[in-house]
Amino acid sequence: MLPRSVYGSGTANDAIGKEQLVRALDAAFIRVLSSGKWRELTKSSGSLKINIADCYPTPETASYPANPTGVLAKILNSRQIKVGTYPITGIGSGNTSSRLNDQLLTAIMDELAKGYNLPGPIQTINVTVTPPSGNLLFQQLNAGVFDITDINSALGGTSSGWTGKPKQMRRLIARFTCTVMSSGQYLQVRNDSPYQSMDDVIADKNAKLCAGMLSSQMANAYFRTHSVTLPEDDINVCGQGVLDGVYNAYVHFNPNPVKPGLRVINTGIVTGVPLWVAGDPDQDQDAIPDYMDNCPSIPNPDLADSDDDGIGDVCDNCRNTPNGPRGGTCTKGKVGGPCKSNCECGDDGACSMNQEDKNGNGTGDVCEPH
Repeated sequence: MLPRSVYGSGTANDAIGKEQLVRALDAAFIRVLSSGKWRELTKSSGSLKINIADCYPTPETASYPANPTGVLAKILNSRQIKVGTYPITGIGSGNTSSRLNDQLLTAIMDELAKGYNLPGPIQTINVTVTPPSGNLLFQQLNAGVFDITDINSALGGTSSGWTGKPKQMRRLIARFTCTVMSSGQYLQVRNDSPYQSMDDVIADKNAKLCAGMLSSQMANAYFRTHSVTLPEDDINVCGQGVLDGVYNAYVHFNPNPVKPGLRVINTGIVTGVPLWVAGDPDQDQDAIPDYMDNCPSIPNPDLADSDDDGIGDVCDNCRNTPNGPRGGTCTKGKVGGPCKSNCECGDDGACSMNQEDKNGNGTGDVCEPH
């Protein structure tokens, strides 16, 4: 256990530091690739198809984030990371067909520990999400039940998320780091289906497909003229829908039938499996996380702060005279002088650093006549 003074507090506010965790995982994964560890891990993978997409050309371009805080600090201090997974064979970490995925995640955690000079390895703790549901998975990720999930795949490095909410899925609910693992894409059909290959399904222009949340890119790319449904809880909706004849095929990354009565057609298409991290809160949706935003309630992507007092201009009740957490102005004693505490304003002095507005008229005290 490292002193909390080294890596900040991982308990005071775990809602921050998600962006740091993403960049730290990126940096660690890149080092797994460049060191040759990935090649060693895949030597015994047999016929597994590998499709690795590196985010950066060399480790030198991806440094580990300095001054870790929030969830990253918690992981480093405890030397433990919780990983969300499904209780289904072959999907996610900790399952019988995921040995290579487990080994890769271990290698990434080893590099992360090395990068921050930890005295020992970072332990992976699997947290089972049951029943298996993409909706429940990301709800628990965002609630902090676990730190990351390595279950769901994304074609080409992007995901359109749930139907009707692509931007929210990518930006606010979850986001991914570099691609770290490959996953085949499969069509699940009824045992009595006439389809024997992906080409058979493509040729049937009347075929109705149901796709998993993160198989949507693949479904839209290869079945553009077909009817494709993208439900949130796809395992139950799509799997049962195929059995009931509502859909002709279920596009998913599971090589095993999700329900009795289904068989699997291998499409031969490989997608990437990322490590997902919950997004940092951004209540005004200006792409600046709240913990970095000097005006978290009103969009201000430029973070303009004319008086450099730590309060963005669009929120500052006195834009050109400091009265924020980074620096204030004396309103009593040495009136008008810069200050960071009351004592700097002289005996019985008062330093305005909290947007003080005694008369509540929307103009800060430091801008009012004294």
